[in-house]
Amino acid sequence: MKHSSPDSCNICDNRKENNYIDVSEKMLQTYEVFRYLECGQCGCLSLLNNLEDMSRYYPSSYYSFTKNSVSHKKSTIEKLKYMLRISSMKGYLGKGSFLDSLITKIRPIHFLWLKKVSVSLDSKILDVGCGNGFLLSEMRQYGFHNLYGIDLFTQNNVKEDGLNISQSDIHRLEESEFDFMMYNHSFEHIENPHLELKIMYNKLSDNGTLMIRVPLCDSYAFRHYRENWVQLDAPRHYFLYTRASMQTLAKQHGFEIVDVLYDSNGFQFAGSECYVLNEPLSKIERLFSSEKLFLWEEKAKELNQIEDGDQICFYLKKRK
Repeated sequence: MKHSSPDSCNICDNRKENNYIDVSEKMLQTYEVFRYLECGQCGCLSLLNNLEDMSRYYPSSYYSFTKNSVSHKKSTIEKLKYMLRISSMKGYLGKGSFLDSLITKIRPIHFLWLKKVSVSLDSKILDVGCGNGFLLSEMRQYGFHNLYGIDLFTQNNVKEDGLNISQSDIHRLEESEFDFMMYNHSFEHIENPHLELKIMYNKLSDNGTLMIRVPLCDSYAFRHYRENWVQLDAPRHYFLYTRASMQTLAKQHGFEIVDVLYDSNGFQFAGSECYVLNEPLSKIERLFSSEKLFLWEEKAKELNQIEDGDQICFYLKKRK
């Protein structure tokens, strides 16, 4: 990642009242220190270190690579469950019958972020930074059948039953005209967001939606924990966005933000408290009681309601 100046924000070019924050790598417990610029105008955090090889920070044990894809089973009972899931999803998307809407109430859908997107089961969907493709495989279980996923570090190449996953990035992807494109906690891993959005603009259909789901640093958790905020995740996160910085970035590349959804959870507290104690994330359940974890989940819900949670979904459309 190259900055025009180490003192300028790579999103809005601001040079005034910028600060620096030094962050240790704690997920893998290497404790290497990385420096971020904190923009005094848009608030975005951007990694200043130039790293030649990022692959060593994405080992095979990295969490998005350890989930296995959901498989299609062919038994009669599994086929029945599949039909019920399809009916439930149609009702959830408002694309089905009255019966579908009733089934949705009985079998609620947990893809809350999908409710704000106008898609059908036939929509052409791309997941950028999909890991092993677990989310896409799960969506296939609900009847979506035109699914694509790309990830630069995945080893799980798949091409079957309406699901295509490849080790690639957006620059090498030949497919285009997607109805829905999404970054589920992967956009913050993008080294050059300007080039990324430029390419995304050309690959999104005119009426399509781009969802960018990211950690948010204009949040209570970052203000409270600062360098111990678990979502910093140095150096894997090149950028930590604010609403203002994402608005600036979107406008620069022909998009407008049409909606947002705060969806943070108790991990912002449990994970950050682990880092305060210099303990690995694997110890969360041993360090904190179930009562404490429950209270943090409730606190996260409250923060989402007042738009101060540390995770957000941005929904972007092409500007008319």
